Amino acid sequence: MQVLMSWGNIHHSDAVEKHTQERVQKALHRFADRVTRVEVHVNDLNGPKAGRDMRCMMEARLAGMQPIAVEHTAVDLYDAINGSSERLERAVARRVDKHSPTHP
Repeated sequence: MQVLMSWGNIHHSDAVEKHTQERVQKALHRFADRVTRVEVHVNDLNGPKAGRDMRCMMEARLAGMQPIAVEHTAVDLYDAINGSSERLERAVARRVDKHSPTHP
């Protein structure tokens, strides 16, 4: 599974990149055979202004299915990444379950 990251207007460290990579891998490990690529887009919606403005959008590409996109907004960069990865895990699980041969 390939994870591509785009940081927009955010200054980030190698630690943030590593955290993001690990969160995506952990969230989608059981679907690794189906997920071909995940794109992560992070940006600060309000720039230097205060507020709930860190947005993380993740898009998973699944073999033979339409892409799935989710996003999460939070005050903290790590919270935005964690929330988005949790949402992506649930969305991929629903999509895979819906397309499984045992689904009615």
